[in-house]
Amino acid sequence: LEALERYFPPGESWTEGIRWYKPKGGFFLIMDIPFEMNSQLLKECVRDYSVIICPMSFFCLEARRINHQIRLAFSSTSETMINEGIQRFARFIQGKIEKTQYSIES
Repeated sequence: LEALERYFPPGESWTEGIRWYKPKGGFFLIMDIPFEMNSQLLKECVRDYSVIICPMSFFCLEARRINHQIRLAFSSTSETMINEGIQRFARFIQGKIEKTQYSIES
């Protein structure tokens, strides 16, 4: 949670629409993002940022309601690895948002 606060700072224009839910237990948390995460973007995130996330739509037949949600796993992962992964994932998200905004403005 601290890494999410650090690398997805509230108030930044690119973090609008991004929120996460504090888990009460378990091995992962759910995060809302401002675009649909699909298998192509997942591959890009893994290839370019070495981060594996899981779109929540992979777990549901009716994906319409959750196509902007991802699952971040944190079990058996050190704080150092979590910080590195969240930092890389934030760069991926920021790049996608800025690219989308640039495309709209062009």
